Amino acid sequence: MTVNGHDRTFHIVKCGQVQWTRMIDIGSEFSGAKVVVDENAQPATTQSVRIRNVGGFSGMYSQGGDGNADMSMTGDKFTVSGTANGYQTDKPSEPATATFKIVVTC
Repeated sequence: MTVNGHDRTFHIVKCGQVQWTRMIDIGSEFSGAKVVVDENAQPATTQSVRIRNVGGFSGMYSQGGDGNADMSMTGDKFTVSGTANGYQTDKPSEPATATFKIVVTC
């Protein structure tokens, strides 16, 4: 996972699925990300990405809101990249935007 050029490797990945919605939890509740994918859409789309304290950034992308996310899926490997809005953890009162790339296998 990369946020604003800061690479971070997580060894904890939890994947779940309810009907056509896949939820991917990466890392812990203190640092990591949660990705929600709509696999019923053609092609599959990212519904949301929530980033928690990675590279000093916390924030999210949500489909239909600010930011953007592109996704590709090959088998059980997901690649999601885009921009998210939130804040730098050292300046939580100032809005910030971050670029991100998440590559994960479920």
